[in-house]
Amino acid sequence: MEAGCDMVWSYADVGIDLGTENVRVVVRGRGVVIDEPSAVAVDRQSGLFAAAGGQAEELLATDPYKFIRLRPLSNGAIARYDCALMLLRNIITRVSGGRGLARPRVALSVAARPSQVEKRTWLQVAMESGARATALVEAPMAAAIGAGVDVLAPGGNMVADIGAGVTDIGVVSAGGIVVSDRLKVGGASIDRGLQAYARDSHRLALGRRSAEEIKVKLGAQGWTTQEASLTVHGRDLADGLPKAATFSAKEMSPAIERQVQPVIDAVRCLFGCTPPELASDIAATAIVLTGGGSRLAGLAGLMSEKMGVLFRVAPDPDTCVIRGIGELLTGMDPRVTCAWKSV
Repeated sequence: MEAGCDMVWSYADVGIDLGTENVRVVVRGRGVVIDEPSAVAVDRQSGLFAAAGGQAEELLATDPYKFIRLRPLSNGAIARYDCALMLLRNIITRVSGGRGLARPRVALSVAARPSQVEKRTWLQVAMESGARATALVEAPMAAAIGAGVDVLAPGGNMVADIGAGVTDIGVVSAGGIVVSDRLKVGGASIDRGLQAYARDSHRLALGRRSAEEIKVKLGAQGWTTQEASLTVHGRDLADGLPKAATFSAKEMSPAIERQVQPVIDAVRCLFGCTPPELASDIAATAIVLTGGGSRLAGLAGLMSEKMGVLFRVAPDPDTCVIRGIGELLTGMDPRVTCAWKSV
């Protein structure tokens, strides 16, 4: 059953940020103990689960023809219940064994505005994975805490957490989330846009790592006067042979901006739904960008230029959510009303 969350946050022993690409785990008193891919390896012939997390990636690298990679999440929600169950069970077993806990109490981050079905699914999979009790924390609140935002202040703060598969945006004030939204756009969609551009314009097939390198190093710098370029390697679509190509920031800027524009539009829409007094607070400070997608070079400047409101990237943006959950585990003011408790 679900209850209100006027809870004492020393209630949880383990915090988990299960994302589209990575899973991170924090243990109270020990800090972050797991940071690895959120993947599950399945035997191609038998269809049986073989490994999860980092061990799954090792198996896939050793014998990619024997195993296939599956991921539990899609668009911030559990898409493969069986994969999520195996991954969380593996994680809880590992951290429980290290601390001698039979069934730990778990805090899980979830995407913004989770439906009742999504909340029940998260609580159920956590319980079946071995959790004694579970609290769900919306990603914008966890990211805000991890970014050092004073979430208990009466003024408004906006956070946009750009993950691999989903962007969570929220306005926090006085310990709660005032308005929030979830966008099915993230770093992975930007990578796909860059791969499509290289394919159409250069007849070059790029891998995900090369596309991500372009995204992070060149990013959205094309709108500035800064000159930057990067040489990456891929496969020539004409003859199938290896081929190198050099991309400039100015050349890639339109392709990247097309992928980023939905995020800008969503932030603008949420800003329009924010109470005026809180909107003025946000405009006077800055909108905070977190998540791996915010590492895109020049992104904060581009969004500031497009919206006329200052944006800034949080320190170590990839880990803001799990650091925020870690803060909750060590003790947070009970006025933080962003979670649901499974009892």
